[in-house]
Amino acid sequence: MSDFINVNFMPWLTLYQNIALGKITFWNYSRESEERINNSKIRKRLEEHFKSYKDITGSTNSIAIYSFEGKTFYDSLNEEEFNQLQEAVTTLAFASTIGKIEKRIQENQKHYMPPSMNAFDLMYRRLDFNSNRYAHLSLTVRDFGLEEGHIVFQKPFGTRDEAWISSKWLKYMNAYLALKNSSTLRNRISRSLEFYRLAQAQDDLKDNLLDIIGNKKYLPAKSAK
Repeated sequence: MSDFINVNFMPWLTLYQNIALGKITFWNYSRESEERINNSKIRKRLEEHFKSYKDITGSTNSIAIYSFEGKTFYDSLNEEEFNQLQEAVTTLAFASTIGKIEKRIQENQKHYMPPSMNAFDLMYRRLDFNSNRYAHLSLTVRDFGLEEGHIVFQKPFGTRDEAWISSKWLKYMNAYLALKNSSTLRNRISRSLEFYRLAQAQDDLKDNLLDIIGNKKYLPAKSAK
C-alpha cells in the first residue's frame, strides 16, 4: 500500500440511498464504510480526517463518497476520469434539485428556499499514513502539509444538504451520460447543467442576473378566477 491515499468527497451532502450516475456511484460514508473498506488502517485514517468537518451542532455524518467503476474510491484518477467525476457531480446536483423546483412551480409555491449548491462542493485530500498531515485542494485553494486537528471546516449556513433523485430524473440523467462525448446534444446539455449549478450557487458575490432558475420572482402568477 502507498504511503498516502487520494480521496474526493462532498462533506455536506446527505445521501439516503446510493445513486449511480454513469460509471460512478455515490454513497454515504458513515453508513457504508465498514462494508466497503476492508482495510482498517485506511478507514481509521479517513475517520480521523473527517472529524474536522462540522455543522452548527459540532458534528457531521453527511459525508458522501464516490466509487468509480473498476476502482476503489481512493485510487488516483487520470484527467479523463476526474472530468467524468466532476460531470457526475454536476449531474447529481441538477437531478437532486430540479424535481423540487418542478413540484413547487406546479403548486405555485412562491415562498420557499431555493436549492443550495454548497452541498455538492467536491473536495480533494491527499492523506499521509506516516504522519497526521494532509494536502488540501478545493477550487483554487491549495494547501500542503496541513496538520490534522488544527483546522475545522465549517458547514456553510446556507447549505441544504439532501440528495434525492426521482426514478424519472435518474433515468434521464443516465441517458444523457450515455451519449457520446462528441455528441452536440451532450455538449449542449453539459453546458446547461453547469450554468444551472452556477445559477443556484449561494454566493453573496454572485451577480443577481444569474439567479434565474427557480427564483420566486419567476414563478407563474396564479390564474385569475
